Amino acid sequence: MVRCEKCYEETGQEIWFNRVAGMHLKSHGMELSEYEEKYPGCPSYSEEFSNSLSEAMTGMVYSEERNRKISEALTDRVFTEEHCRNLSESHKGMVFSEESKENIRRGQLEFWASEEGQAVIAQREEDRLGDEEWGRHISEGLTGLIHSDEWRQHMSEARTDPENFERWNSNISKSLMGHSTSEETVEKIKAGLEVYWSDPEVREEHSRKCREYWDSEVGQLTRARISENRETDTEWADSISRAKIGSKLSDEHKESISKGGKAYWATEEGKAGRSSSFKDGGRYTFNEEEELLYLTLVDCFPGEYSFVGDGKEYIGSKCPDFININGKSKVIEYFGSHWHTQYHEYSRSECLREYGYETLVIWDWQLDKASESFEEFCKLMQRISDFTYSKATIVRSI
Repeated sequence: MVRCEKCYEETGQEIWFNRVAGMHLKSHGMELSEYEEKYPGCPSYSEEFSNSLSEAMTGMVYSEERNRKISEALTDRVFTEEHCRNLSESHKGMVFSEESKENIRRGQLEFWASEEGQAVIAQREEDRLGDEEWGRHISEGLTGLIHSDEWRQHMSEARTDPENFERWNSNISKSLMGHSTSEETVEKIKAGLEVYWSDPEVREEHSRKCREYWDSEVGQLTRARISENRETDTEWADSISRAKIGSKLSDEHKESISKGGKAYWATEEGKAGRSSSFKDGGRYTFNEEEELLYLTLVDCFPGEYSFVGDGKEYIGSKCPDFININGKSKVIEYFGSHWHTQYHEYSRSECLREYGYETLVIWDWQLDKASESFEEFCKLMQRISDFTYSKATIVRSI
């Protein structure tokens, strides 16, 4: 039973009802909404009444007209926090039929897809930006939450559905806009990830799932989107660069990446993939400097070298610029001083030496000098001749 607070306020008498109904409230000149607003936290119906009403409504099917009236009555109605908590408590343990679940799901989809639903989403995002309290509230709400295997499978399928893929990524991107993470949270995330990734089984499972993902239809869509962004979005590279500022990889991590990369690119699959990436990136042939060097090699050393820097040929994990096609295990590399250092010259030579190849590195400044001076041109041709026709183990640049 529940007490009418209005009667108690006016007369001091406790008058109890199963439900403080509109008919009784009319004697006070009030509506139910006014009563709930004036006496927040005071229930207008008893638990016994709620249970009996629930039992009576079980299996009841409303007409379309009644559903419309109920919907209109609830539109724009503002529920108190206590009312929301009561609704949440009342739904705990409730089992909905598959038909009810489908109706609820369809109704939610229709609402969030409508202009009104989109406006609600936009307003929530605007209110949330930079709101640390909101973030803590969500975090606390998710703490200890355990999803069923069925729900996890459902979410996984929803994320990997090509029809939902672009919308899903767009919503995630919007939800993260303006979000600031505290230093404490960052440290907690880093500590948790270090423990997580220290497990070899976890790393192997993650690697397997990544390979499956990139081979899937959604993975192919991701590749296409990244490739398109690289070509059309001039700010894309800058945003990636800014995101990596301050990021430091451990020596162990760097070594692991290096070993994994070398092992992969040495495989037939890796070679094919790298060759394909050359073509996808639009590099079918040499740049201007490589073309100048190639024409010089063709004129001065006919039948000796072929250009393979477009992915035609790999030696281990390396794709040289020019390779000897006259029975000699020799390669010529063209290095730009903007991208390469003396260490690169040494490491490339040592790497190719392991496969039985000798390497001559010609730098951009050397080719520039040869283009400006006949004397320098002769010196460069003599170096190439000595390298090509001698039996020296390795010839390095001077």
